Amino acid sequence: MLSESTEMYLVTVYRLTTRQSETTIREIADQLGVALSSASEKVRVLTDQGYLAHPWREGVTLTETGRQVAMQVLRKNRLAATLLIRMMDYQMGEAFEDACLLEHAISDRLADRLEVLLDYPIVDPYGQPIPRSDGTIEHKSAVCLIDAPPGCTATVCRLDALEPERLSYLQTVGLLPGAQITVMEILPFDGPLIVTIGKQTVALSRKLAADVGVLIVHRGG
Repeated sequence: MLSESTEMYLVTVYRLTTRQSETTIREIADQLGVALSSASEKVRVLTDQGYLAHPWREGVTLTETGRQVAMQVLRKNRLAATLLIRMMDYQMGEAFEDACLLEHAISDRLADRLEVLLDYPIVDPYGQPIPRSDGTIEHKSAVCLIDAPPGCTATVCRLDALEPERLSYLQTVGLLPGAQITVMEILPFDGPLIVTIGKQTVALSRKLAADVGVLIVHRGG
């Protein structure tokens, strides 16, 4: 049985490489909130064990073995989050925190039972795809909100934020999967995005907008 630390490193590398082909030790350390030296040593150990690939002077990626472990942990995490939000009235931020704890305690057998109980969900409440028991996962294309053109109408399909506070804020303003939004304008000089959600207008920082995936319904103009 792998340690919680090992599982966290593998899941972190997976998340960091969903938008780019490889990641760096510094990005891993920043994401996990650990010292650079600690991350460097852990990456070295996991590379020696066959879970990560880290060629000299190149980036860090998952091996197939590491990917399979990451998929199983993510499956448990996303099934747990679905259970907490759908059946136990958890808020988005709360569910994210507790699902991160439960992912290391849920057995494969319990994950299978949760999948049946929840009627085989394809995505979790954040719009993230839930891996199948065989480790396969179905990604659906989406546009990052930061790249959506002004004047367009879009449907929120995925939240990529990894901090409970960010998720709680997105829930507060109604920026959840399924919500219809209009990008009114993008202010210059790294200014915020102005979007309408229902009858309210919200200013989103570019960093927060980068955590939201959308499907363009109408480009406007």
